[in-house]
Amino acid sequence: CRIQIGQAHISSWIRANYGYPAVKVNAFSRCNVPQSKVTLTVEIWKNGTFGKTLVARSVVRSPGVVNPGRDVENLGTWRRCTSGKKTSYFGIAYAKAFIQGKWQFASDTYSLNIKPLACGT
Repeated sequence: CRIQIGQAHISSWIRANYGYPAVKVNAFSRCNVPQSKVTLTVEIWKNGTFGKTLVARSVVRSPGVVNPGRDVENLGTWRRCTSGKKTSYFGIAYAKAFIQGKWQFASDTYSLNIKPLACGT
C-alpha cells in the first residue's frame, strides 16, 4: 500500500465555486490487496517565523471494502487565504486500514516541493 500526496497549491476550483482563494492539498491511498476501514488524514502546515503551524486537517473514512488498485481519496483539505502574503505550505498525509486481518498504518508522507504561495492564513 502507498500514500501519494500532492503539493500545496492555490485551488482554482475553490476560487471558481466559492469566490475566494484557498490553499489546498490532495492525497490518495492505494493498495494492491483488499483493504477496509480505511482512514486517510491530510494536514496542511505552514512554515512561519516561530516554526511550523498546522492550518488545516481533514479525515476521509471508507468503512467498506476497497478493492485492489482502487483509490481512497482525500480532496477536501483546504484553508481560505486571508491575505496575499507569501507563505510556504506543505502537506502531510497518513492512513490506517484493516488489511488481511490486521490493522496496518501508513506513516507520514510529506509534500516534496515547498514553494511560497501568495496566501496568508
